[in-house]
Order: sequence, then structure tokens, then C-alpha cells
Amino acid sequence: MNSAKYFNLLLLGGTAEAYDLADRLCPFDHLNIITSLAGRTKHPKHPSGYIRIGGFGGIAGLEQYLNHNKVNLVIDATHPFATQIQLHIKIATQKLHIPLIRYQRQAWQASLADQWIIVDDYQAAAEQLILHKFKRVFLTIGSKNLKPFSNLKNVFFLVRVVNMPDNYAEIPNNFHFLCAKGPFQRQQEIDLLQTNKIDVIVSKNSGGIYTFAKIEAARSLHLPVVMVRSPDNDQLHLFQTTTTLDGVLDWVKKQITILIKKSI
Repeated sequence: MNSAKYFNLLLLGGTAEAYDLADRLCPFDHLNIITSLAGRTKHPKHPSGYIRIGGFGGIAGLEQYLNHNKVNLVIDATHPFATQIQLHIKIATQKLHIPLIRYQRQAWQASLADQWIIVDDYQAAAEQLILHKFKRVFLTIGSKNLKPFSNLKNVFFLVRVVNMPDNYAEIPNNFHFLCAKGPFQRQQEIDLLQTNKIDVIVSKNSGGIYTFAKIEAARSLHLPVVMVRSPDNDQLHLFQTTTTLDGVLDWVKKQITILIKKSI
């Protein structure tokens, strides 16, 4: 896929912003776009450009992939909570001297009208449900983080997921699953909360606009939100980051110019 003036860009994706970036980058001259998806979503939407699906096999696997595919540039547009791949790609690209930029969503900020209970992790979120005696919970943290809540037998959980969890048969029957993928609308979220008589939402502070409607709905209905704060990535200061898609595109344009000059 590489020629004298064509360069390979690996886009670590899976987020809505990554799909937007692939669409906006594909028309660029001199670029082959390869979007990598983790493979957790069944039948994912295919982004513009090339696609690969599945894990890399740690840092060593990433290095092998980057070398074998002659990757020239990397964009990390993974989910804010995907801290392992963020660190692995940083280490791998640093070792191979491949330019890397991270698109970092800005975390949501509570307004005066919000009722947030901010916690550090899922275990602390479960403890808050017990402390406040919540009984009907809208759980929007994915299907892999349910264990801390599994002992709350007298609580109704409405769990929204993209795919049903593989261990569905082992999950307590007070967990009721709703398979759906956003973006969602504010009124749609209000209707869902009211229909299911939800008295609290548990959410990750994922930032971005694509799942913010549930926060707006909670605000409208005066419902509390147990909010799991974005992870503190100790390595984040090592990244070149931007909080805008235009910032990513500007970086790519500059890097293409540098690569072309080097290839002459």
C-alpha cells in the first residue's frame, strides 16, 4: 500500500469521532487510511478507507504491525477509557519514531442544574447505589464492568449495551439488557427513563456529544447521575494531543508535508 509519495496512516478508532476522521482524511492526497477496530462490536460499521479488526497482541504485536505495514503516521482516537491501548501505542510509536497524535475528548462538566455523584471507579459507583438506596438504575457503562453491581439483588438494572455480553447466562436476572447504539436524542432518553421508572443513572464521563443526551435527560427530570470520572492517565502528558478534529487534520497536513520532503 506504500509508494514513494503515498504514506500509511493508522487510525485507532471505534469512536464516532474516529469515523468522522476517516471520512475527512480519505480525500487527502498521499494518504492510505487504515482504521483499526478492537472487534468488540459485532457487525461494526465500516469506516472510509481500509479496515483491520482485532487486537494487536500487546506492545510487541503493535511494533510488528507498524513495521510490517510500513505505517508512517498514527492517530489515536480511541475511547477515553481505553487507557491500555493508548499507552501501548505511545510506547510502540516512540520506539519506532513514528509521529503520533491523540484526539482527546473533553470531559463533561456538571452544570448547576445537574445532580452528579462523582466516583473514581465502578466499585465506588455500586457503593453509592447502596448508600442512597436507589432501586431502579439505568446502567450505561458497557457490558464488561457489571461485576461490582452483581451483588445488588434488590435493584432493577436497565443496562444499555451495543452487543449482548458473552456471559449473559451468568448475569443475575435483575439485569435487563437493552441493545442499542447511539447517538440518542434527549426526548428519546427522557421517554426511556420515564417508561422504566429510573431513579438514577450510572455513567462513565466519556465526554463528547454522541451520548450526552442521557445527561440532558437526567437534568430535565431532576435525576441524579453517579458519574465515573475519566481515568487519570499518568502517561497522558507524553502525548501530543488535541481536543478538536480540525486540530488532528491540521497535524496530518503538516506531517504529510514533512514526509514528502523526506521522500524527495
